[in-house]
Formats: sequence, C-alpha cells, structure tokens
Amino acid sequence: MNGRAAGQISPAPAFEHVFAGLAGEWRLDKDFSDGARFCGAARFIAVGGNAMRLDEEGVLALATGSSLKAFRQWDWVLEEGRGLAISYPSESGGAIYHRFEPHFSAGEWTGNASHLCAADSYEAGYIFRPGFIYVAHRVTGPKKDYRIEARFSR
Repeated sequence: MNGRAAGQISPAPAFEHVFAGLAGEWRLDKDFSDGARFCGAARFIAVGGNAMRLDEEGVLALATGSSLKAFRQWDWVLEEGRGLAISYPSESGGAIYHRFEPHFSAGEWTGNASHLCAADSYEAGYIFRPGFIYVAHRVTGPKKDYRIEARFSR
C-alpha cells in the first residue's frame, strides 16, 4: 500500500526537477512542412544555476534530395517566477526567442509561447514527458509559412 486513496493522482513533480533531468544525451528528429527532415543528437549541458545549453547536431535531408550537416545551439534558462526562457545566442546575441510558463496536466508538462519578429509570427508549443520532449513551431508572415515538429527521445 502506498497510503493514497484509490483514484488519487500523485502530485506533479516540480518543473525544476523535470528541467534538471533534461541534462544529457537525446535522440532528435525534426520534420519540416516542406518535406525536409533532420535526424541527429541533442545534448543538454548544465551551464550553471538553472541554465542549460542545448546543442543539436545531425544531418538535414532537404526535400530536394540533398543533405548537409546541421548544427544549432540554444540556451534554456529556467527563471524563477518567469518560466522557461529560450534563446539562440549565435543568431540573436542572446536575445530571448520566447518564454513560457510550464503547466502540469494529465501527466505531462506543457507550455505555449509566441513572439513577433518584424512582420513574422512565431508560435511554439512544448510537451514534456519522462524521456520525451515534443516541440511544434509554426511560423507565418508575408514571406514565411512553415511548420517544424521536433521530437527528443531517450
């Protein structure tokens, strides 16, 4: 017996523990709405406090049939009282790409974020489960209209 009444749901793990558990190696697969596909590895590396550096490395197979090595680096920072801030320092000088407050429901952590970049709208949704992260991006604007779905798994 675990001391819980039948049907009682265990409390949500603190997101700080979920965030700390991201550290290490992950498989990363991304699908792009134009038919391109990325397959590779992701590494979350603790860089102090509540900060992680995310390195993505793999092969991007373009819809045209050609492929190339691809690399991207992100900073994920869990800010007390402000949520999870995500930026890519090499492209934005460290400016925040977006920020969201994670919420727990139905056994998973989720969050939604958005930002405007000139006339373009960037929308993102995140799902965190044990051993799995799902990120969906939707970008629209006068010259942009695409989706990216990323799946991190262990």
